[in-house]
Amino acid sequence: MAERVSGVKASVGFASETGPRERNEDFGGAVFGWELPKPRRDVVAAVADGIGGAKGGRIAAETAVRGFLDGFCDLPETMEVRRAAARVLDALNGWIYSQAQRDSKLAGMGCTFTALVLRGRVAHVLHVGDTRAYRLSGDRLTCLTTDHVRDDGTGRSHVLTRALGVETELRLDYATQPMARTTASFCAATVCTASSAPRPSLTFSASDLPPRIPPARW
Repeated sequence: MAERVSGVKASVGFASETGPRERNEDFGGAVFGWELPKPRRDVVAAVADGIGGAKGGRIAAETAVRGFLDGFCDLPETMEVRRAAARVLDALNGWIYSQAQRDSKLAGMGCTFTALVLRGRVAHVLHVGDTRAYRLSGDRLTCLTTDHVRDDGTGRSHVLTRALGVETELRLDYATQPMARTTASFCAATVCTASSAPRPSLTFSASDLPPRIPPARW
C-alpha cells in the first residue's frame, strides 16, 4: 500500500514464511498516520517474532506489534519519538512478563521486536532481540541493528540475551537515520540463526515528492 502526504510518498509491503519451525510466530504491521481518525504525520512500522519453544510466542509477537502501533499513535506528536516509544514498550514488556508469570501455559512467552518510525526526514529505529532493520541504498543493504544473542556453544544456534517480555525491565536499543531527498528503503526482518540470511517480514520505503504536487490518495 502507498500514500502521499505533505510532500512525502510512503509505501509498506509484507511477506512471511514459517521457516524450519512448525508454527509461524512472525507478526508485522504498519500505520500511516494520516489515515487515523485524528491524522498525524508519522509512518510507523513494526515486526516481531515469538521466541521459539515458548507457548505464547505468537501471542507475544502480535500483542507487541498491535500494542506498539496503537499506543504510539495515541501519544501526542509533540512527544519525542524515543520517549514515546519507550513508554509504550515498557508497558508492553511489563504486561507480557506478568502474563507469563501468571499463566503456566504461557510460561517463557516473549518476542523479539524491531520498529521504524518516520517523522519528518528522520527514521527512528527501536530494537530488542534478533529481528533486524536494514536500509537499502542503491544496491547496498546495511544492517542498522545488533543481534542481542550469544552462541549456544555448538556453533549451530544462538541464545537470546534480550527480548520483549522476558525481563522485568526492557533493555531497548534506539538509533536514528537521516532521510535523504531521494527514496530510502528499510526492511525489518526475522532470522533463524545468527548466520542465516534475513527472511523479510516487512519493507518500508519513503521519498520526497516534487514540492508542487498536492497531497492526494492513490
